[in-house]
Amino acid sequence: MQSSRLRNRLLAQTGQFRAATAYCGVRIPSIPFVEYEALSFVDVVHAAIIRNLSDIAQEVSHAEIEGYAICTDDDLITIFGVATTRDFASSVDSSLRYGAVEWPYGYKSNAFDEARLELARRYEVVGSESFPRHVEESFEMIVEALSRVRASGILAKDCLLYACSTDPGPHLEIMEMKSLWRLNSPEGVGKWEETHGPAKTEF
Repeated sequence: MQSSRLRNRLLAQTGQFRAATAYCGVRIPSIPFVEYEALSFVDVVHAAIIRNLSDIAQEVSHAEIEGYAICTDDDLITIFGVATTRDFASSVDSSLRYGAVEWPYGYKSNAFDEARLELARRYEVVGSESFPRHVEESFEMIVEALSRVRASGILAKDCLLYACSTDPGPHLEIMEMKSLWRLNSPEGVGKWEETHGPAKTEF
């Protein structure tokens, strides 16, 4: 079952054989506190994703994870992770199926608290001239963290993976589609297109 495999992969990747929770016969890894000041923002987000996926694996029990996304806003101040399962995706209309804002899992996790504080700090220190750079660089680092997760094999190859704004303007829509093509196979992109329509291939 996919959630059991996910928990085992999370355990192996973090190297934490000290378990915090016994759940359905599978031990959930305890992710230790990290000294975030010593890490790049990519590392902070990557660590948050691993913790978030561990929380989600407990939340969904043995359901198969169909999609995972990092959500933010057009100013790149907020950040959180959400997921959907194959059962949930099949129970809703295609217009909602692969829209991350409709996905029900992950909201209970506090895994992104440190990443959220760092994003807020980055936002506060940039001047008006540097603000577009903040948006571009912060979003790109979020996508890079997701890319590490994809490369690690923690999630199934057909799991939809992307980053998005919860209420995107034109620029964030383009950045979302860029992340989509970078992180997924054409089949994965096809899932996203069921809900959002054709994804641009040229930017």
